[in-house]
Amino acid sequence: MIGWFDFQEWEKEIQDTNLNVETHEEPLTSSNCRKYDYDYLCVFASSEVDEKVLKEIRPKAVFTRSTGYDNIDLDAAEELGIQVFNVPHYGSNTVAEHTFALLLAVSKNILQSAERTHHVFDHKGLTGFELKGKKLGVVGTGDIGQEVIKIAKGFGMDVIAYDPYKKEYLEEKLGFMYVSKNDLLEQSDIISLHCPLTEENHHLLDKEEFKTMKKSAVIINTARGGLINSEALLNALKNEQISAVGLDVMEMEDELRKQQDYDERSNFCCPEFKANCKLIERDDVLVTPHNGFNTKEAKERIFKTTLRNIRNHPKENRVV
Repeated sequence: MIGWFDFQEWEKEIQDTNLNVETHEEPLTSSNCRKYDYDYLCVFASSEVDEKVLKEIRPKAVFTRSTGYDNIDLDAAEELGIQVFNVPHYGSNTVAEHTFALLLAVSKNILQSAERTHHVFDHKGLTGFELKGKKLGVVGTGDIGQEVIKIAKGFGMDVIAYDPYKKEYLEEKLGFMYVSKNDLLEQSDIISLHCPLTEENHHLLDKEEFKTMKKSAVIINTARGGLINSEALLNALKNEQISAVGLDVMEMEDELRKQQDYDERSNFCCPEFKANCKLIERDDVLVTPHNGFNTKEAKERIFKTTLRNIRNHPKENRVV
């Protein structure tokens, strides 16, 4: 029996397969895991499959319908002999396209311009900037980072990148240069994050990093919210240490989804949560609700790859 959590309407085809599946709209967490007993778990990013969940249910395998797997305790899974599978390549171009959707919207003041036309047909105060000739700093040169570099070259941008695990052959192939993290922060006009969230890079961008950046710098994050310290980001914008931000991910996303009422959001006690609420309201911040993966084509790839993972347990998609 497979427990399919975070079930959404677009995944209803799973009920027409020959697999023995029970679907649940709610995410799987340590607070609700005791009522479940499954041989296999299938989850999305909003589920938190920690050590307690794994020990309570003891599944044979966990299948995550995402590329990232920071919501799964891999050490506990390995210790318990539980296999973990992901969908490594479903959204490389999808997320890269969303990265540039955010960047173009920020650089051309698209939202402000559209809002202005509801009141007056006037472009006063809406001057943007060109991407051509700007230096883009890409943090992480995996599949998504590489797609971002390709698109950037099409816009005539100069690209530098930081990755602790360099792929030297990529520099000549894609036309960019690897630099140190500090050099990237100092030199980049735009900084775009495309790395997984780990213990080592949690709050990769914090108050010291913002001090290093150009005051005109723009930050784009379509990777994981925990890569940026929300409070430090808010202060950097207030102090004009950077100029603008485009975010598809934020710290404490699940709490933001639960607290739909703005007054409830404002009263939430956690400082990071309050910082996120203030960021959402700023004119120099554009936020989308972790929507970078959300295309028809990407969803089809997620669904098909997950089914293949479940039916065949392919080694190439196995994380643990």
